[in-house]
Amino acid sequence: MSRTARRLLWYWGPLVGYAAVIFALSAMKHPPVPVPRFPHADKVLHMIEYSGLGFLLCRGLAMGRHGLAPSMALLSATLLGALYGASDELHQLMVPGRSASVLDLAADVVGTALGGLAYWLLYLRQVAVAGGRSAAD
Repeated sequence: MSRTARRLLWYWGPLVGYAAVIFALSAMKHPPVPVPRFPHADKVLHMIEYSGLGFLLCRGLAMGRHGLAPSMALLSATLLGALYGASDELHQLMVPGRSASVLDLAADVVGTALGGLAYWLLYLRQVAVAGGRSAAD
């Protein structure tokens, strides 16, 4: 396997797997995820779920073959996460017993942004620890 293929798999493989898990859970009438019992708990779960997506999106965009600057990766990850969240909500419209919600989409976008921000902060910390060298080194 070439270095480019390994790098592609390393930075984008986890994202593809994570997105597939989100899709699979959305296809279930009753996903096997316990929902805590407090107001808007499902929105918190959406934010947590999509924070992982945002982290992996930002990682792939910043560290992939043609890596973006961390701030541009964060913005791009948030926009791509919003699009994936919208497609997820549309997908749920086609699943019996499921529904779509603009509030779920909003929670998805917030979660994506928070996950991307977490990656960005981790990246900045790694750069500082490395003495200013690129975290990709």
